[in-house]
Amino acid sequence: MSVSTVKARLAEIEEEIAGINRAYAQSPLSLPASDLPAFVNFAGQSTHDWRSAGSDTDSETRLYLLRLYVAPLSTGQPGEVERLCEPFLTSVRDAFAARPSLGRLTSVQMAVFLGDGGPAVLLYGGTRYVGVEFKLQVMELVRVIYADYE
Repeated sequence: MSVSTVKARLAEIEEEIAGINRAYAQSPLSLPASDLPAFVNFAGQSTHDWRSAGSDTDSETRLYLLRLYVAPLSTGQPGEVERLCEPFLTSVRDAFAARPSLGRLTSVQMAVFLGDGGPAVLLYGGTRYVGVEFKLQVMELVRVIYADYE
């Protein structure tokens, strides 16, 4: 399994969430207003366990950062955009809690929703947006073919 495959599945799940207009597996050059609210997914740090699953299998745990951009910071009345973020705190949690294997994605052992950072200012392409960063931990088994067999 590749990071790009997992990110593509994340975008598929995100686009099913009510109120989301667009979800990007790969970072776009910009975020058009017509796409907002929009998710952009990033692969974060990983850890590897080469012992628990056998000599030719890596148990990889990777953090994914799911950033939801709702509206530019200067939009609307004070507090309005922050209020627009609040329903996503539960709907995004519920969408990923309901898919612990990301919809039976091959090799994914478990996807654990770790939480969110609450409504905040997120920077993208030099523009400040109000949005939410969600964290998802994905554990998967990865077969590795060794070249030297030492």
